Amino acid sequence: MKTSGLLIACSCLIIGCMGKPRFPEQEKDPNFWNRWAQQTLNNAMTLQNLNKNKAKNLILFLGDGMGVPTVTAARILKGQLSGHSGEETQLEMDKFPFVSLAKVSSGTGRRDTAC
Repeated sequence: MKTSGLLIACSCLIIGCMGKPRFPEQEKDPNFWNRWAQQTLNNAMTLQNLNKNKAKNLILFLGDGMGVPTVTAARILKGQLSGHSGEETQLEMDKFPFVSLAKVSSGTGRRDTAC
């Protein structure tokens, strides 16, 4: 009991001596973070060769009621039906290059949807 009290007292003394952490003045300005984020994004965009073509068509798959738990259950079931444990299985929609989740509310309740 004395040892833990001594450790707490020493910790308080060490932390008290250190004082508040000092941050650079520029980090207090929200514009600094906006500029930093924009520069980081611009740097990341130069690392890859982007497709500059314009899309002629767009195909949108909207799975109503396909929230994360439902899709996970389907993935596991597909794997188990093929003789595996299930978690490592991919659904065809897992291979899409882009995916989105949307939460939709109505007067009757909330629904989760995978797009």
